[in-house]
Amino acid sequence: MQDFANLEGYVVVATDWIGLSAHENPLTSGNNQALAYALTDFSKFPWITDRLQQALVNAMVLVRTMVGAIVNDPTMTASGHAGGASVADPSRVTYYGISLGGIMGLSFMGYDPDVTRGVLGCGGGFWSALFERSVNWKEASVIIPAAYPDSLDQQILLALAQMQFDYSDPATIAPYVLGAREAPLHGVPAKQLLMQMGLDDAQVSNVTTEMIARTSGIALLSPAVTDVYGVTSLGGPLSSALTTWDIHGTPVPPADNQTPAEDNQVHEAIRRIPQAEQQIQTFYATGEVVDTCGGQPCVEPVPPSTPEAGGL
Repeated sequence: MQDFANLEGYVVVATDWIGLSAHENPLTSGNNQALAYALTDFSKFPWITDRLQQALVNAMVLVRTMVGAIVNDPTMTASGHAGGASVADPSRVTYYGISLGGIMGLSFMGYDPDVTRGVLGCGGGFWSALFERSVNWKEASVIIPAAYPDSLDQQILLALAQMQFDYSDPATIAPYVLGAREAPLHGVPAKQLLMQMGLDDAQVSNVTTEMIARTSGIALLSPAVTDVYGVTSLGGPLSSALTTWDIHGTPVPPADNQTPAEDNQVHEAIRRIPQAEQQIQTFYATGEVVDTCGGQPCVEPVPPSTPEAGGL
């Protein structure tokens, strides 16, 4: 994201999605043990889910702070002094989130009254469906049986945990974001979204991305590398769309709710594909989602800078 911002001239401002960030140990900062605590005692799950709600508020406040106090600070000028030319345009604020940022980003776009264009890279929703289908669940699958050895109990607890996630889960707000299913919330304009999904993503499973796409009413940009059940396929340009990308990532994740045994490069590769970056830039600049793969499904080689599989 830093490379993309530098290349295209964006000023980036960000904050943690607290609750699932890298700073969630209630005793030691800079260490995420909150999920481990919750998985050994499900009564502690609100430590995660309540903080995810606060994270949405934090992100919305950050936008207002950025376009106000921060952008008007003298150090935000080309000269670094009062009266200099500003380095940021507060009238052009967009959102870009990948992975957890792609998941929580849809929630943010649904509630935020200011940002109207958002890009969601390798995101999804429906947390109870996300967990076990992610290679990142491997460590959790070792922790849970120590406290809850019965596999049926585990499934019931994960299903019940969804009720705590519902307040911040993008699935809750998805029908309202585009105005395609339901009118946006009061005081929130209809948004434009570009969702980018990597085929056979081992960290955020395709099934959860497709579920969110159906729930939001977004269209699938054609030609696509895969059909998405219940999502209308349309040629571009489109005001909002789900786009699909294929790097032939292996190993292919299981089709059911088994946790993948190994990661692949899909989750990291999509954000680095030049055509995907070009699509994002065009969307930000014009408000249109366009084909950047020459009229063919976006089957691309793995970008050279992509970490090896397993580099989470």
